[in-house]
Amino acid sequence: NMTKEFIEEQEKKLIKEKQELESELKDFAEKDPNSKYNWQSKYPDYNPDSVGDDRATTEAEEENDYITNRSLEHTLETKLEDVLIALDKIKKGTYGICEKCGKPISLERLRAFPEARLCAKCEKENQK
Repeated sequence: NMTKEFIEEQEKKLIKEKQELESELKDFAEKDPNSKYNWQSKYPDYNPDSVGDDRATTEAEEENDYITNRSLEHTLETKLEDVLIALDKIKKGTYGICEKCGKPISLERLRAFPEARLCAKCEKENQK
């Protein structure tokens, strides 16, 4: 059964994870002021005047980095969204309940993935 201590422990883990994800995102993206969950990758801006640098190469590199950042941003953002939703559920008292079937998510699963939104059974069905 889910104890108050367990939930507090999970909340600490989630807060730590939230801070880590946000600091990773801050490296290359800016928070979207209009959305709780959205970030925008900043377009990398290399110095065009660096010595012996070929402008075309730099532009290609900027483009590549931007694409890499976009996919990293998406991964981090998705995880951060799950973390924020889990923290919200702790506040509301609905933490650890599967969003699909409404049954409790196992404590083992929550220990491994504090931000889990589905129980293992629904998660499996989701991946089919």
